[in-house]
Amino acid sequence: MNSFFCAESSRKLGEDPIGWGVNTTYYLLLEYAQPWRENILESDPQFIPLLKFYQTFLAPRKIQIRPIFIWGESSSKDRSRAILLKQEQGFIRGYKRQEFTISKLAEAIPILETCFTDSDSFFATTDSSQQQRDILICTHGTYDKCCGKYGKPFYRQAVRLVQELNLEDRVRIWQATHFGGHRFAPTAIEFPGGRYYGRLDEASLQSLLTRQGDLDFLKKVYRGWGVLPAPVQILERELWYRHGWQWLDYGVDFQILDANKDETFFRCQITAQQEGDRQIIYTAEIVEDPTQNIHLRGGCKVPTAERYPQFKLQNLSQTSSH
Repeated sequence: MNSFFCAESSRKLGEDPIGWGVNTTYYLLLEYAQPWRENILESDPQFIPLLKFYQTFLAPRKIQIRPIFIWGESSSKDRSRAILLKQEQGFIRGYKRQEFTISKLAEAIPILETCFTDSDSFFATTDSSQQQRDILICTHGTYDKCCGKYGKPFYRQAVRLVQELNLEDRVRIWQATHFGGHRFAPTAIEFPGGRYYGRLDEASLQSLLTRQGDLDFLKKVYRGWGVLPAPVQILERELWYRHGWQWLDYGVDFQILDANKDETFFRCQITAQQEGDRQIIYTAEIVEDPTQNIHLRGGCKVPTAERYPQFKLQNLSQTSSH
């Protein structure tokens, strides 16, 4: 039996999880009952209309959408939730959300057609669940066994913790199919924020749920904010750490001001919009640190080790505020 677990390898080598938040414009979350096969889209005839819709409608329009299948304690095989999320524009705080109840997966197609015919109008009305938080924990063990070994027990732990904190009316915990980064298992995404986490434990999850406590744990568990490119995610983590929990209430705009061709150097800028429209602009260099680079197998099914560069932040400055 293969005893290799990619998450154990990554942890032992000290890989920094930052920069591995997935940058996606749209998400489609669909309730679909377990068990989940490795390639879930090939496991059920229900997916055929959705795949055809992707090929004929979404792909030609180059719409960047990531489907994730979810299942939770309140899920029912009699109906499904279809949750659409769109990345905000301008000063970003996360994703806009719309949620629907459908009786079969194909009923999501006209919803998607309406959405992508005029997405601005579709998301113009704030969904009543916008203040509700959805936390997706990957338990897709057939895709990568680390998500089964670490994700499933952590999901049960997370459900219990939400109950103990009396947050059931504000936080929904979901099991989810693969969304990348299984070597950081147990790994999670939080919506509507769109931030990615890995190597979570009960203490770090409680801090994220209550938004209390010091932020030292961020350097161990934060994969990055999925609305930002990878280099900018590194700067954003540092600013969250410095500002504290209030950082999550700020709107953010960003630029990559400069980068070299081999992607070992980036000069990044984040503009943070605080209450009262006060803006603070931060600039920093994100530089590869060759002394910290590691070689590892990026997944349990990956046969050979690959090089994973590690980066450091330097020359952080506050360039203006008004």
